[in-house]
Amino acid sequence: MGEVSDTLRRQVRSYWPAIMPGPVPERIVLLDPRTLPRLHGMRLLLDALHDHSTAVLAFGDDMAIDRHGQLSDPWFKPVFDPLLAAQSMLLGPMTALRLDRLRNANAVWASLCADNTEPGDVREKIAAGLPRDDVVHCPHVVAFRFERPVLPLKRIEPPVPDPL
Repeated sequence: MGEVSDTLRRQVRSYWPAIMPGPVPERIVLLDPRTLPRLHGMRLLLDALHDHSTAVLAFGDDMAIDRHGQLSDPWFKPVFDPLLAAQSMLLGPMTALRLDRLRNANAVWASLCADNTEPGDVREKIAAGLPRDDVVHCPHVVAFRFERPVLPLKRIEPPVPDPL
């Protein structure tokens, strides 16, 4: 997170004007960088919000795509736990949010539209203030995380004294 340049942000906003400031949408899906949603992943999260009348935030399971293009490291999550969410260990790379159920929806939307805000930070702040019943876990893999390619470390041989 935080690796998106200002130039890239401006380019993305020019291609997708729907994320520009404007009227607050009822529901949105937040997607972290280096994440590929499953074809029906967004639908699963939005359906989870619809099916649970009190839900404000929905999150699902995810898997990694390694540097060779193979699926690995499935992360099948438990139900919402505020402690895990506060430690950035639970919500994952893609979540759905019902802005129409938030008291401060205008401020949240403005924050998400700001150039210097990461969606994950906003999502975690929202989750921290929600009761357990307002956050729903969708027990399906909804997205794939792209792992960073592992670069070989430069081998450093420290000097060894003559007498061992």
